Amino acid sequence: MVNNIKLEDISNELFLCIWDQLSMADAIYSFSNLNTRIDCMLFRFCCLYDKLDLRYCSLSIFRYFSHQIIMKDEWRLNLTVLKIGNSYRCSQVISLADEVIKFFMKNYFIRKDNQNNNSSNLLHMINLLKKKNVEPIFPQLNTLIVYQSITMNENYRDIFLYGIACGSTLRTLNWRACSYQTHHSESFFDWLFQCSTNLHKYQLLNTLGESGFELSYHHTLINSYQFHPSLIFLKINILNLSTLFVLLYYLPKLEWLDVHISNPIEVENDFNKNLSKTMDYPIKLHTLKFRTLNIQGRGCYELENLLLKFVQSLESLSISMYHRCANEPGLNYNGYSLSILCQKFLHLRSFHFALQIQMFEKADENVINNFVNTFSTPFWLNGPFGCKRVCVDFEQIYGLIQMFSLPFTFNDFTLTRSIDLTNIQFNTDLKENQTSKHLSQKLETLWFGMDRLLLSFDKNQILSSVFIQALRCPSSQGKTLVLSQKRGIMSENIVNQIQLTHFNMLALFDSIDTNINYNLQELISWFQLLPNIICLEICLTEFKYWLTNDTNNLYLCSVLQRLERLHVDCSSLINRQMNEEIYHLFLSYIIDKDRFPQLRCLRLRSCKNIASSWENIDQWISFILTHINEHQLTCVRFDFIEQEKKTTEMNICNQIMRIVQLSSIIDIHQFVHDNHIALWIERRYKYFSLTK
Repeated sequence: MVNNIKLEDISNELFLCIWDQLSMADAIYSFSNLNTRIDCMLFRFCCLYDKLDLRYCSLSIFRYFSHQIIMKDEWRLNLTVLKIGNSYRCSQVISLADEVIKFFMKNYFIRKDNQNNNSSNLLHMINLLKKKNVEPIFPQLNTLIVYQSITMNENYRDIFLYGIACGSTLRTLNWRACSYQTHHSESFFDWLFQCSTNLHKYQLLNTLGESGFELSYHHTLINSYQFHPSLIFLKINILNLSTLFVLLYYLPKLEWLDVHISNPIEVENDFNKNLSKTMDYPIKLHTLKFRTLNIQGRGCYELENLLLKFVQSLESLSISMYHRCANEPGLNYNGYSLSILCQKFLHLRSFHFALQIQMFEKADENVINNFVNTFSTPFWLNGPFGCKRVCVDFEQIYGLIQMFSLPFTFNDFTLTRSIDLTNIQFNTDLKENQTSKHLSQKLETLWFGMDRLLLSFDKNQILSSVFIQALRCPSSQGKTLVLSQKRGIMSENIVNQIQLTHFNMLALFDSIDTNINYNLQELISWFQLLPNIICLEICLTEFKYWLTNDTNNLYLCSVLQRLERLHVDCSSLINRQMNEEIYHLFLSYIIDKDRFPQLRCLRLRSCKNIASSWENIDQWISFILTHINEHQLTCVRFDFIEQEKKTTEMNICNQIMRIVQLSSIIDIHQFVHDNHIALWIERRYKYFSLTK
């Protein structure tokens, strides 16, 4: 720790060394306004007054900047890039919107005759912003990236869209919404087509597995939508195929499209057929990516008919999808049908796919061979894409034929595997001499491209060394391994010989009944294989079993000592009695520097029924603060779902408390919004102080 450093004693090189250890926001916060020389260095190396990334800064630093960039003209008039929000921080979106509202209210909208009517002033302000009668707050803003971690009401939404993101200089907007926000769909599209006249790139995403955003043709007509004059890049999660037809029609300049459609794609109704036939399409679209589609039966024809609209322009095509066709197995995709489709595009140079075909009976080796053979033709081995490697296997647990092109390029696609992985086949086996490479080497480009791997096994299934060895990918890092309730049995010989070093996060999927034949040794075997795990997701039921039965297990202790982040699913706590039973036991176990010397982040998720189950939340917080010197935690987060409170109006309450200690600052932030309550405890260490 460096204390009381004099500014004149610090060289440029030392400043650069210090800044290398800080984010740009931290560096600007720590050093700005000390003297002219340092401000010049901040301007040169940290984009002072130009670019600001607040996504990972502390609550106190965010509060400082959210006020500075609005109230200080050097920031407000020159800011070109702003990035805010992430799932591990407090509600940055709401906090910044509050500051924007204060600015506009103070400078434009408060009248002597209605100073107390804040609601009327706010609505009046939003209407003027929509009509562009007032300049946006950041007139030079070029790029806005937003991670919306909690729900918001229509006022905060409109403040962002029309008070921040409506300038003529804006070229990029990336917005990742949290769950249950698709009721804002029409407003997001209204902003896109009526306000963002110079926008080039637009991303609008939400959680995969939920319904996507929807736009109806009827809505575009009654709101007088015009063709967007400049958008060339769109990445979006939408509800249905008709929404895609409408978007393509109103985006004539589009060149790059990445889309997920949440509803199953089936045979179109008459309205959709009319839309697809009568609407025009962007003629310069050259890159198209479909993410995790669900195709039902003859819905595959609807997908192909859409693709054929771009036979003149398409150069790159990527498709990940699940196809279920119960009565017409001849519709199932294979190498023959895909090659016929690809050859219809005049300029296609790149093609990637991840296909899951639902089977209704067990696929034997002959069935797998037949699929592999369809990719062993000259088109795939020496065609327009060069030698396109394809792997094919059958997953018995889910009844899926899986066909993936390599290298794998769908990082948002959770790979599902079982011991059937050892039977995987490649279309290039004969060409490459299948005995020349180990299976893990042949699968390297599959593991390298994926982010999450889900392993599923039957009860008491024996895991062979061939299977475990096949999972290796030493050239990669940062992957997540998801284990289901059944974790398989492996011998000591395996765990002593093999290490799966590319997994840094372990998620223990589904709650386990620890009262029925819980076998920790199955999990310990996996721990021995995973030396680089630093983040663990686990349900409270299983974690409680560890606390009461296995506190001295050496292998378990070694894993806990490496953890930096721990996420605990608390949905099993359904009443106060269960809470009281776990409260002291859990915290006494966690608040221990010896057991968790690296633990920095603790998150308790799905804490239900706060009124009945979590009445003692103050005790949890008090325990953590009282024992602050006995742990290394810098971030603690509780997420509550209050089922008993349901209101039609979105009421938002922010409460922030600060505790200043000798070596650290602790911020406690409570956020109450409708039926969602989130609470953060954040500790920031004082690393150094400067004296002029």
